[in-house]
Amino acid sequence: MGNPAQVAHGPMLIGFTLNVILYGIMIMQVYLYFTTSQRDRPRMQILVLVLLVADTVNTIFNFLYLYNSLIINYGNLHYLETADWLFAAGDDCRWISLLLVDYNATRSSYDGQWMSFIL
Repeated sequence: MGNPAQVAHGPMLIGFTLNVILYGIMIMQVYLYFTTSQRDRPRMQILVLVLLVADTVNTIFNFLYLYNSLIINYGNLHYLETADWLFAAGDDCRWISLLLVDYNATRSSYDGQWMSFIL
């Protein structure tokens, strides 16, 4: 078995690269949304902005965690084996996005009727 940087952080770096590509696509979609859909409800516009901010914060936290792990603490195996607050905060941003999207999809799919569901 390889060192922790190879086993855990290698796939994380690949995932981060894909995340940044998708983040660029999201920025383009948000720009197109606000230039073409000005008559949408303010609630929907706020949701789009909140999701953009959450994805931005998630991308920044992922970058900082990988930078600290792979650049600043290069060769420090103890640091690579532990997760810090940046790693946990990235997960929190993902959960916030997931809950907002699921809540909005449930409300719009069922015309405001409450539905219980399991994540």
